[in-house]
Amino acid sequence: MTLSIVGVLVVAAAAGAVLWATGVLDLSGGGPLSQSEAEDRTGSAMDALMADLGGTGDGRMREMTGHIEIESSDVEFLPASAVDLEVEFGKGDTMRMGVVMDAGAATIEIEVYCTPTGIFLVIGEQVLEARPDPDGCQAALLESDEEDPAGGLLPDLEVPEPGSVTPNDDGTVTAVFVDEAGEETTVLIGKDGRVARLDLNGPDASGHLEFDYGTRGSLDPPAATGRMPAAADGSSGLEGDTFVWQGVYGEEAPVDEYEVHVLDGGTVLASFPLDDGSGTDGGFSFTFEDDGDGLFGEDDSLTIEPPAEWDPAWEVRFYDTWADAYSDEQLAPGAGAAALLAGMVLFAAVLRRRR
Repeated sequence: MTLSIVGVLVVAAAAGAVLWATGVLDLSGGGPLSQSEAEDRTGSAMDALMADLGGTGDGRMREMTGHIEIESSDVEFLPASAVDLEVEFGKGDTMRMGVVMDAGAATIEIEVYCTPTGIFLVIGEQVLEARPDPDGCQAALLESDEEDPAGGLLPDLEVPEPGSVTPNDDGTVTAVFVDEAGEETTVLIGKDGRVARLDLNGPDASGHLEFDYGTRGSLDPPAATGRMPAAADGSSGLEGDTFVWQGVYGEEAPVDEYEVHVLDGGTVLASFPLDDGSGTDGGFSFTFEDDGDGLFGEDDSLTIEPPAEWDPAWEVRFYDTWADAYSDEQLAPGAGAAALLAGMVLFAAVLRRRR
């Protein structure tokens, strides 16, 4: 089929109209804004950025990349290093984040896919699947909520008034923000009214983040080679010969997918499904009390009565039947998880403004 010149022009005109309507193509002439227009655009652009990152925007942010140089850090597992961060936002509340951390002696690479059906952690040849977050990917990674205001990546987020706003000759805007600690963040706002780049210049860290907008594509994680157990933590001890455990933290794994094991070395002496509530095995008796949410961890409690005097060599561990692994077999900070957390902490440091 031969397409005429007129046909080509019609197609080009239609494509241009679509691009103009979506803000990709700017036909305004590219001249500078007035001061008041630049200030208004700065406020709306920062509001849009926060909405995009919090999962309540219009869904046009599709990629964020950045490089951060860390001079010093008060985060225990985050030494002086350089971090490269790439975040992609896909269709249907999916995300992919890649982190490369160069700590001098070692370079750590990690990749994470978040989907409504699961979270996939890629380290080398391993692809570990974790349970999906019930709040969704962006809400889980980037947003706090009323019940957990200290949670999420950007808790108590508040953008201060800019120290200066400059309309540029090409129609873009440069705004400079200075926080209470004297750290300076320079924001470039594109002609489409969106934040295009953030530059951070502080005593402890410096670097930049860049943002790209457009139609989001599909993000498909690789096939999992294994599963990652949900972490849980608590305080434990002996009251006489009775083992007592009180939960202080959990990753919202269902109680009916957990067992508690009493081990002597590698030998399981007793095993109890937690959703049974109470029972006996191998001469041990156990009682488990859920706090009512059906999830294992925080505010749950466990007691185990031994058949005789409690042997100090015995060990109590929680077994995640979904992952076929013990809860304490998660990656520990200092390995791949450190790189992931480092990237998230640094990204938050660029944008966070506490009240």
